[in-house]
Amino acid sequence: MKYIKYFSTFLKAKGTPHLNSDQMRRLLNIVALETTIKNIEDLRIMGSTAYKMTENSKYSLTHLTKEQTLENLLEEMMRQSNS
Repeated sequence: MKYIKYFSTFLKAKGTPHLNSDQMRRLLNIVALETTIKNIEDLRIMGSTAYKMTENSKYSLTHLTKEQTLENLLEEMMRQSNS
């Protein structure tokens, strides 16, 4: 839940970042994917479907974040919103 915690802390400290619709959708997808992964792991759901869902969610999360640091990710998203 590192992205959710970082985004939450950022919002409390600095307010809502100015993101265009593409970057806002990206942020919301990151939050949704991280939540999905945590829920499956917390509920200890077993089976091939849960495994595939977790792996697909992790892959998508990696694709959306590009494995950047939390600060760099949000900075990039704001920079792309201003382009």
